[in-house]
Formats: sequence, structure tokens, C-alpha cells
Amino acid sequence: AARAASRYAGAGTRGDSAAARTPPPVVASAELDPFFTAQTTGHRELMLGDEPGGGYPGADIRLALGAGNFAAVSRLRLDRALRVDPEFAGKKDRATAARMEEAYLGGQWRYVTLVTGRVSRSWGPAPLDGLQVGSYADSYDHLYFRLGASGLNLTSIVARLDDISIGPDTVAQRYFTAHRIGVRWRGLDVAATEAIVYGGPARGFEPALANPASLLNLAQYTDHQSLNVSYALDLAYRTTGRGLYGAQFLLDDFQVDRCGTNCTEPSSIGLTVLAEAVPTGTMARAFGSYTRVNNLTYRAPNPWERYSYLGLGLGRGQSDYDELRAGLELAPPLGGPLRLYAATRRQGEGD
Repeated sequence: AARAASRYAGAGTRGDSAAARTPPPVVASAELDPFFTAQTTGHRELMLGDEPGGGYPGADIRLALGAGNFAAVSRLRLDRALRVDPEFAGKKDRATAARMEEAYLGGQWRYVTLVTGRVSRSWGPAPLDGLQVGSYADSYDHLYFRLGASGLNLTSIVARLDDISIGPDTVAQRYFTAHRIGVRWRGLDVAATEAIVYGGPARGFEPALANPASLLNLAQYTDHQSLNVSYALDLAYRTTGRGLYGAQFLLDDFQVDRCGTNCTEPSSIGLTVLAEAVPTGTMARAFGSYTRVNNLTYRAPNPWERYSYLGLGLGRGQSDYDELRAGLELAPPLGGPLRLYAATRRQGEGD
């Protein structure tokens, strides 16, 4: 009898007790975050500002619901500043403009993260936008998958982009896939990314071009697929008390086949190098960056392979430019951080 009692008494340690079967609590939150924007131009890229600005009120409405490993999040932005943004594709003739900045469902476990919905992402040397996956474009719906830990991980994005009209009665569908493998060793981070944009009239979603374990560039040759492929390499080195240093290199079109002059393609490249949190001997920290994007980057002969969403770049917002920034990051007593910098840009005709 004693042995039988001890057997059933130990059931709770194996997760069979009533307490262990109790589902995790459901947590919900709601927020209203008003804000006010004062700006000298309606353009989101201040270095290119040529639109009238002003002062505009706005508010974010946030809702979140979580239970265990799962969460649902939405954020609605009401912002009168969008009415003077020349790159905003929504309605501008109402009292205020609005868009869903975030609306996603997600599950996160120890080695797996799965998210579906709308949220802004950037793969690159923060705080700058990534050259290949950046947050310049408005957030868009996509499927996000991450496998692994911080030391070694595989990440993938699959998205349906906006359609493009290429004739009075012809519409081209467009799709985007990016997958990235990242490695961390001590203070060094290294990541390599492959991204494609594909589509065309009457061309639907192709699961083979969303495979995160496949080299998608080979689909052009082995499966006779038409797509626009690019590669990026990221490096970042975190020091203890001496700052963070990083670089990202983007290679868009590049010649592989041997062919005549008529089919030779010039390379399209982008480069960013930066330093963050560099000690200055005072309470301030220095930062700086240099970016170079040539005039052919993000372009494609086929309009449905253009590297954009609603006319805005999936990586950076422009091509054909050089930009140099340098400044200081301060920590004011009433809040922060406060970043002050000077910048110079040479902007060509590339959009």
C-alpha cells in the first residue's frame, strides 16, 4: 500500500497533476499612445526633403494578447503627417491618414520562432536600415521563420508583394523570399543572406522558391526560373567598452555565364560600414557611418522583379548615392538617448 501511494504521489513531478494540466494564463493589454510630430519636410528621407512640413498630431492604438508561447499583436497608427508624405500610398483626403503598422500572430519556443502577419524588419547594421532587408518600406504581411539559437541560426521571410499593372488588361503578381544564416562567436557576428523577387503575369506563389534550406539562385538554371537574386554579407564585432563596429556588403546582379557583349550585366553593389558607441572620454559616445549604393542596385529589366513594395525599397529607399554621417549620442537627464549628427550625401538620379 505504501509503495502504491508513493507511486501515485510522484505523479505530480511527471506533469500529470491537476496543477500541471492547468493551461497558462491569458494576458491582454491595450494602449493609446498619442504623439506630435514637427518636421521641416513631408519626405521620410530627410536628406532628400523637398516637400512642405509642419506640425502633426497622431496616436498609436496597441492591442496585445498572449498565452504561453503564443501572442497576437496589433498596432494601428493614426497620423496626420502621412497626409503630406509623398511616398505614402494610402488615402490622404480624410481628416487623418491611418495604416496598420503591426498585425501579427506568433509562437516562440527555445529553438523555433514562427510569426505570420505584418511587422517591420531590418537585417543590417543597426541603427541603419539593412541594404537587403530594411524598414524603409511600409511594413508588409509575411511569414517569418527562425530556427536555432544565438550562436547558430537560420532565418527566413516569405512575402506576397503588391501587383504591378503592365498593360491595360494585364497584371503581374510579385513575391519576395529572403533567408539568412547567422553565426556568433564571442563578440563576432557573421551572417550571409540570399534574397529573391520573382513574379509575372499569371504567375502564382511557388513553394520551391520559399525553401529556406535551398540555394535559390540555382533555380534560374536547374529549374529554368526567372527571378532577381541578390546576396549580402554582414559582419559585426562587439567590444567591451570600446564600441561596436560593423559592415554589410550587398551584391545584386552579377555575371556568371560566359556570353557575348549583348548579355553581359554590370554588377550592382551596396556597402555600409559603421561604428557605434565609441568612447570619447566624456559622457557622450561617438558614432559614424558611410554608405555607398551604385546606380544599378535594386533595378531589374522586368518591372515585376523590382526590389520594392508599393514603390518603396525593400532595403534602402534610394540607389545611386554616397552618404557620410558622424555624430554624438548623449544621455540627457530627463530622457534619451539623444543623437546629434552631421551628414553629407551625393544623390544621383537613381530612385
